[in-house]
Amino acid sequence: MTFSRARIVPVLLLALAGTGVVLLQAPASSVVPTTNITSPLDGAHYTVTQQNGSVPDVTVTGTSNLTTGDFIDIRCYEVGSSWYQGGPSHVAVQADGTFSAQMSIGTPYGTCQLLAVPYGWPKGSGLSGYIGPRVTTEYRRDFKTTSGPNVGRTYDYSVAYQGAHALFDLSSATHGGYWESRLNYPEGSSSDYFWDTYGAALGAFADLPRSQIRVDGRNAFGPNSAHNLASNIPGNPSLTWTVWRDGSTGITRIKEHDPLVACPKGAPYPPVLATCPKMTGVGVDLDRTYVIVDGGRQVHVIDIWRSVDGKSHLISPYYMNQVHGFDYVANAETDVAVNRRWTFGGFTTYAGQAVYAGPTKLANSILVRDSDTASDPNSLLPRGALTFDFPGKVDRAGYNNLVLQANSFGVSADGSRTTRQSFVIANNEADMVSKAAAQRVRINPYRADAQIEKLGSGSLKGNNVYNTTAAGQSVTLGVHRSSTATFLVAIQNDGTQPDTFVIKGGSAPAGFTVNYLLGRGGRTSITTAVVHGKQELSISPGVRKYLRIEVSVKAGTSLGKVASWLVTATSLSDATRKDAVKAVVEVR
Repeated sequence: MTFSRARIVPVLLLALAGTGVVLLQAPASSVVPTTNITSPLDGAHYTVTQQNGSVPDVTVTGTSNLTTGDFIDIRCYEVGSSWYQGGPSHVAVQADGTFSAQMSIGTPYGTCQLLAVPYGWPKGSGLSGYIGPRVTTEYRRDFKTTSGPNVGRTYDYSVAYQGAHALFDLSSATHGGYWESRLNYPEGSSSDYFWDTYGAALGAFADLPRSQIRVDGRNAFGPNSAHNLASNIPGNPSLTWTVWRDGSTGITRIKEHDPLVACPKGAPYPPVLATCPKMTGVGVDLDRTYVIVDGGRQVHVIDIWRSVDGKSHLISPYYMNQVHGFDYVANAETDVAVNRRWTFGGFTTYAGQAVYAGPTKLANSILVRDSDTASDPNSLLPRGALTFDFPGKVDRAGYNNLVLQANSFGVSADGSRTTRQSFVIANNEADMVSKAAAQRVRINPYRADAQIEKLGSGSLKGNNVYNTTAAGQSVTLGVHRSSTATFLVAIQNDGTQPDTFVIKGGSAPAGFTVNYLLGRGGRTSITTAVVHGKQELSISPGVRKYLRIEVSVKAGTSLGKVASWLVTATSLSDATRKDAVKAVVEVR
């Protein structure tokens, strides 16, 4: 998401006025042109950051069989000869055939091939005879308000990284979200763009009837959507964010925190200063995490909606998604086709705006072809899938637009709700289908999260850690003979649907007694039910329920003896979803 770069078909640089006929300058040397960019070298890598200020330049030099009076254009080609990022134009060739020009490091976008072609070289024309390096520019920057009542506040960021197999470009949740993607191939070429401009986006636009986020019936705004519509209104929130990339695997994680604000109750939409003199918090914040895997071909989006004012709230998010839907080679829009797989109806192209019922079984996927008539596999026109785990409707708002209208859901006082989406980009149907299936397993809406602490410590271990071995979610206490240790176990519903969890815990070995008690306090024993795997806890999404483990050490137990109790919570809705914690006692 480079902002300075509008992705439209490049304007051919010379045309005969009124005719549209492209004129190419004949080389002064009257030879078939050949060029070779010698610097930068193949594999050159640049990063545009917020610290750069004005984006720096790099010197591009090369040789050719041209001479004085000839001119070249320097371009970074992505989709064969049909799409490029334009660099220095009308660069003069010296008498000895050499050329040199200053190029912004922001000219490449991800990985592309830097070539010097004759001035005005038409899009789609052959590139044989032109040699140049593969270069990469990545973006990592944020954006701050520069004037007005919200000056200095961060409202957005851009992270455009080149993965091993795909470019991925991410922005904040209330801007474009998953902004852009394309596949890349080893020789330096790429596919057309696929997910484009909006992906899991929660923005706000003046020409729509509502914000993409509503809280308690009010139009709510995050940092970017407030900046977009109401930068002149005091009270815009500020965004915080971090990005981390594993240097060996390329796995990338972006975390952002979006406070949500709104105009006074009753103010019309879109917000204007006359009826909205100040924006204030709505009592809900959004925490979004992107996890990018598979060399950039899969992007997971996790949204956690939190109550921050001690009150319950009703949330209505509409997630905007868009496919590029343009063939650079044909220079035309494509016949984007969508398969709502829960209808068993196959792929359909656009027949007018329509809102469809969503799936009853979750998680589920929408499969998408950039072109319904493209061959399979196809390196130019990708396929993809959007998998999600929340109920709602699907609005096919345009030939290349899909809006997931999530059903309104509640967030309890000081609680949270999680919504999950995953995106795939692929160059063949089989990969798209298999990866979407794997994503449905990954983001199943039924998930237990067991956590444990020493009673009263206030430091639960195991939050958002899921396994059946209690790795990373166990607590060890040293206990004297004839004494008792008490552990607090929290069972949280990390799914998006109400669920019932079966609790099973171990019995006491020789030298110990164990008692399982319901709740944070009280003396209701559930020991028999827990030991036999019969204890059930019905829990709403984002809510925790508690039990306690009392372990007593008998008087004659050997010093140094260690005993442990594994407590497992299993979803009744999906028995494959389980989590475990462990209480460990060492006799002192």
